[in-house]
Amino acid sequence: MTKTYRFGRQRLAWFILFGSFFACLLLTITVPLAVRAFVQNATQPLDVTVQANQGTVGINAENGPRRAVLVGEPPEEVEGVTTIQTDTTASALVNVMAPAADEPLAVLQISGNSTVQVAQASAPAARTPKGLSLTKSGLGAGRWPSRPCPHPGQETPSFRSWWP
Repeated sequence: MTKTYRFGRQRLAWFILFGSFFACLLLTITVPLAVRAFVQNATQPLDVTVQANQGTVGINAENGPRRAVLVGEPPEEVEGVTTIQTDTTASALVNVMAPAADEPLAVLQISGNSTVQVAQASAPAARTPKGLSLTKSGLGAGRWPSRPCPHPGQETPSFRSWWP
């Protein structure tokens, strides 16, 4: 056996050993970081319903026909980007609930002569939502007061909203 052949085999063995070590090190660091990032950023959609208090409330879904909600009718569910419109004599309640909850996370009242575009309603998927992240935009000439609902035995949830 020649000396150069033996050193070539040793060099190849060291490359394989170092390559395996760095591959193991890379996987040991990146896999937990990727799982943590996924869990922290995962959200669940919230159920949003609109109910008319008085008058006729219009609902324009981005991917559906225009609907009207009348007083006394059951609440209408809305999904995705939705525009809620009231005229001068109408007002509406918007209930935001977690999918498996009995109590609403928030109850929002839309006053008369308002146009509100609800862009997104979501909460963290990894834990029970104590707060609400509701993105709204395009508020017309009306008001949109909001009141978070307390959960029995829990602290009052926070309410965050973003204006354009």
